[in-house]
Amino acid sequence: MSPVEGAEEDAYTDVGVECILDMFREHSKVKLMLQEIPSVIEKAEVAAASQVLDAADSLQFAAEKAFEDLKKILDHYQEQPHLLDPHLEEFLGYLVTLVREVGVKSSSVWYRNTRAPKKAVATQAFKYIYLLIKVRGYKIVVNKLPHEVGDLLPVLEMLEQPYDESDDFYKSYVLLLWLSIVVYMPFNIADFDATTGAATTQPSEMEQEKLTMVNRLLVVIKQHLRSAQGSRDMAAFLASRLVTRPDLRDHQLPSFMEHCLQVLSTPSTQHRSTFHHLGCLRALGLVWKHGRRDELLPLSVPLLQRLQQQQHTTSPDCLIRKLAIKLVQRIGLTFLAPRLASWRYRRGNRSLVINMSKPQQQQLNDHDKRDQDEEEQKQEEEDVEVVPEIEDIIDQLLKGLKDTDTVVRWSSSKGV
Repeated sequence: MSPVEGAEEDAYTDVGVECILDMFREHSKVKLMLQEIPSVIEKAEVAAASQVLDAADSLQFAAEKAFEDLKKILDHYQEQPHLLDPHLEEFLGYLVTLVREVGVKSSSVWYRNTRAPKKAVATQAFKYIYLLIKVRGYKIVVNKLPHEVGDLLPVLEMLEQPYDESDDFYKSYVLLLWLSIVVYMPFNIADFDATTGAATTQPSEMEQEKLTMVNRLLVVIKQHLRSAQGSRDMAAFLASRLVTRPDLRDHQLPSFMEHCLQVLSTPSTQHRSTFHHLGCLRALGLVWKHGRRDELLPLSVPLLQRLQQQQHTTSPDCLIRKLAIKLVQRIGLTFLAPRLASWRYRRGNRSLVINMSKPQQQQLNDHDKRDQDEEEQKQEEEDVEVVPEIEDIIDQLLKGLKDTDTVVRWSSSKGV
């Protein structure tokens, strides 16, 4: 064998070792870490009481060490997060139970125990839930969170507490995501108006008593849309699910769109206003993603006109350009009629006896009729009149393909 042939053979037989996991092997260890949250906080309090460490330093050290230990385990599954799926519901169920037990004192059925609430335990639970969301993604985790009707008011009351971005990031991030699945309940939210027991300073208590449940939700959303942290994205996600509800879309959707457009019309001269613009653009983009086409079509033309006047697709901020391009392309999809796939499932007779008893000629006639219907539908789709706004949208997308930032070009290419 020549040296060249031997080298080629070695190249084909030399297979590298791959680090592919087959299951979530640390299940029992992570489960034990979750169950030890109250004991970790209790040990820190004991250490503080014995003056070994300062109370604040002791709690912070114990909480951060446990948080880093869990983060180190979950980081191994960043490339294969689906391995967590069989255990997600179990983990989230226990963590949510901790939040319910030690959360804000309320008259709700949440708080059945009489011991004093411990904010540190709830804070640690929120951090652990955030780690699960970071690894698996919020779109998967949100479907695993509990969505009972009784959770609506307590979660809202926790979000209405005075907000401190430096301390309450994990809390607000998780609660906003949790609320986005709770508001999907199949009942009219107006029937659940509860205007007592809200502990908040924004707005004042006297004003709070006059707010309905929907208005209270919108106040929380608008407050977090201006955040500089990840809770801004969760507030946008919650807004898209709330205002597209069948019982709210006729009144709240136009008013929320107008509020966002008013925010976008103000110049972003400061960092805070830039974050507010990002939140409103993301919220509108998600609304046009989750809403029904026939409901969004009347609002699409005025929204597109206002966006063209404000020229956000040429903003110096690349994130604003990206979200503006994404919103423009979703507006364009509402102008186009949906196309039904010819290979889609069509329900026929459920009885095999009836199908087999038909004469062969009748079966052939049914098949020919189906082909004729498909041809007529295809002809109708080709004859659809395209609105002139589509030309402006395609023009903006083509300009986005020449953008200097990759994320904007990717978004534009996806829209085209």
